Amino acid sequence: MWKLSGIIVGVIFLAIFFIQNMDHVSVHLIVSNPIKIRLTYLLLTSFVIGYVLCMVLNVARNVKRQRRDTVSSEVSHVDEDEDFEED
Repeated sequence: MWKLSGIIVGVIFLAIFFIQNMDHVSVHLIVSNPIKIRLTYLLLTSFVIGYVLCMVLNVARNVKRQRRDTVSSEVSHVDEDEDFEED
């Protein structure tokens, strides 16, 4: 019940935010003329791009960490094997 209430309150606040930011703004791009777009769409697009970029960087970091852990575990296994051969 609390989860449903939280979702309803969140949707209401989100709707109010979108309604208050329906003004058109000029976006000056580097190579073209300025375009007019609603502020709500601009904010939503910026959020989505930032979220996707964060997810991509997080996946890349996890892959790098897994590779490092795999290499370090292989090196430790080689070191253990060398210790047994000396005896």
